[in-house]
Amino acid sequence: MMKRLLTHINNQIILLVLAIGLNTANAQIINVTLNRSLNLQITPTDLWGVTISSNVTPIDIELSLVISNKNNGTIYSAYSDKIILTQAITSLRFDNIKVIKSNFAQSQYGNYYKETGYLPSGTYEYCIQVIQSQNKEVLTDACDKIEAIQVTPLLLSLPDNGANIQQLTPVLSWIPVTLPNAQLKVYYEIKLCEIIGKQTRQDAIIRNRAMLAKSRITENFLLYANDMMPLVYGKKYAWQVIASDQFSNVLAKSEVWEFTPQVDTSNQTQINFFKSYIDLNANSTTSAYFIKQSIKIKYSEKQYPTDLSYTVIDEKGNIVLRSEAPLKVLAKENWFEILLNETNKLKNETKYTIQFNNGVKETFQIQFIYYK
Repeated sequence: MMKRLLTHINNQIILLVLAIGLNTANAQIINVTLNRSLNLQITPTDLWGVTISSNVTPIDIELSLVISNKNNGTIYSAYSDKIILTQAITSLRFDNIKVIKSNFAQSQYGNYYKETGYLPSGTYEYCIQVIQSQNKEVLTDACDKIEAIQVTPLLLSLPDNGANIQQLTPVLSWIPVTLPNAQLKVYYEIKLCEIIGKQTRQDAIIRNRAMLAKSRITENFLLYANDMMPLVYGKKYAWQVIASDQFSNVLAKSEVWEFTPQVDTSNQTQINFFKSYIDLNANSTTSAYFIKQSIKIKYSEKQYPTDLSYTVIDEKGNIVLRSEAPLKVLAKENWFEILLNETNKLKNETKYTIQFNNGVKETFQIQFIYYK
């Protein structure tokens, strides 16, 4: 009797173990990985990127997004419409997610977002939950911390948007961005392409092969040189600049502008030549000036009179012009105008650097585009 009872109990245990094993094998396993964009200026739409893996398909899910920070708690929440997962691994982003409800819980963040399109600078945590549509059960979630950094807009400068220009080697310039974090370095990437047929400039910059594509630019301008793919009179060209940091995080994108080289001189673009005095003591080495025939400088010496000599250097490092005699500097604010057109050694529409050296071996530089 006892033996029969033990046998029955063992059989029941075996059945129970088998049942648990079958249930485990059939259990739903779902995971989510966050794939946010690399932009340092954060908008909630950047944070919807996810990759979801599930061993059971198809399955109906919804997503929720919550953004919070340490001082104010939840500041933003949003919910998606139903999503049907039909594959074991599915990657989603904002473009293929329909957000049906969103709300800024903190009005100051909502107002800032309405004005700028971004979250204010600061540290945030965001979480995405994967929710089963039928019973609203949270299947899994993932969280991460993000740092939002605000930069000034990246604005194109010359040639003006829609301008007709005479030059086939124009200077493309933009207003540099500024960062609140001095540890970040800014690099610019520029793309230029032809606008074909009835394309918009925005469509052309996305779809067409680049005639000019250059990255890791540290200055706020680029001369379209003679050795680049030549521009053609009468054709339209689109161009755009993107600013990134040293880690390839996108900081800002400019608008897409266009210009047309034209032979007709009556339509040439007016160049804003810099006619004021450039302060050597405060000049940024990354700024460039449009200079016609002469360059004016201001130099302050507080203690002793000294001499100031200069050399003009081309992009290859060759000295093309040197001061015949040093400029005499007094212990005060000094103002000089240096004539660059007298020797005829400087080429039109060409980039140069003028380097100044004082009597105590300090060096100052000005970058400029020379026009005759």
